[in-house]
Amino acid sequence: MIDINYKVLKNCADNLKFELEDEQIDLLLGEFKDLLAQMDFLSHIEGIDKVEPMTFPYHDHLTEDDLGMDEKEEPEKAEVELSNTKNRLGNQVKIPKVLG
Repeated sequence: MIDINYKVLKNCADNLKFELEDEQIDLLLGEFKDLLAQMDFLSHIEGIDKVEPMTFPYHDHLTEDDLGMDEKEEPEKAEVELSNTKNRLGNQVKIPKVLG
């Protein structure tokens, strides 16, 4: 594993076109220190490498009734949906131009 240090974080920030202050890098270094300590703690749990990852932890607890089938519904009429706006252009909502 590479050593997470000031130079590595500064290089990563530069590659991502971020400008980080020294205080921000110091904060990130502290966060990485905590994260790596937690990962180290977890790696020392006996048998942890033999456990299958839980991609969906509730898989064994679900029944067929828990996730119902989607029910087909008719969409609202455009007139009902458009009744909530004052800015209309035909069957569309008119919004201000964002890009020039």
